[in-house]
Amino acid sequence: MLVKERVSFKFIILAAGKGTRMNSSRAKVLHEIMGRPMLAYVLDTAERLESSGIYVIVGYQSKAVQEVFGDRPVKFVLQHEQLGTGHAVLCVAGELSGYSGDVVILCGDVPFLRPETVKGLIQQHIARKAALSVLTTIVGDPGHYGRVIKDGKGNILRIVEDKDATPDEKLICEVNAGIYCAKFPVLIDALRRAGRDNVQGEYYLTDAVHLIKEMGHRVISVITDRPDEVMGVNSKADMAKVEEIMRIELSKR
Repeated sequence: MLVKERVSFKFIILAAGKGTRMNSSRAKVLHEIMGRPMLAYVLDTAERLESSGIYVIVGYQSKAVQEVFGDRPVKFVLQHEQLGTGHAVLCVAGELSGYSGDVVILCGDVPFLRPETVKGLIQQHIARKAALSVLTTIVGDPGHYGRVIKDGKGNILRIVEDKDATPDEKLICEVNAGIYCAKFPVLIDALRRAGRDNVQGEYYLTDAVHLIKEMGHRVISVITDRPDEVMGVNSKADMAKVEEIMRIELSKR
């Protein structure tokens, strides 16, 4: 009888940012939604899916974050300087030296993401033999979100930020949700090639998309039909919106 090979993957959760638009001295991921820090919801999602490790990237108020979540089965990794999302992932490279499996990258400020959606992302990533899989969604008003540019076969070519998009690209309604599944060595290689020669002087995860494609690997999108679950919390107004969504969901149970 054939034994199915066990899939190896680890979680990387980005939780280092201050969240300046929150107008608060508290770390963004410690702000509470329905009485719980928003990072707690993201950790719940990760813990419900079988993985070989959860790595939380901390930076601003790192000690406070670690104190709140010290009883969780996670490994905290310090990002000494906040040099972008790509840099945050690079901070884990030392911890995962020699690891050749996949990683799932989650955002500590996206508390409504369901385990079912993450599981679907992982399954599609494996089934379609991708090096990088990007969770996306379709919205009526793309606003400030990065637009997903594809080829005729549905593979992602690149992600274009709103400020850099052409008029035609601005009409694209499939947007990047900021959640990824990737072959870790390929992703790290791409991020090191990307560098941070840009206006912000930061390493961007989105830069890895076109580089991985240019390296000859497959990059795909996995679309969730629930835009609300990938809504990031960047302000207190966003917190109120997410809390209302959660209340509605709870009332249905």
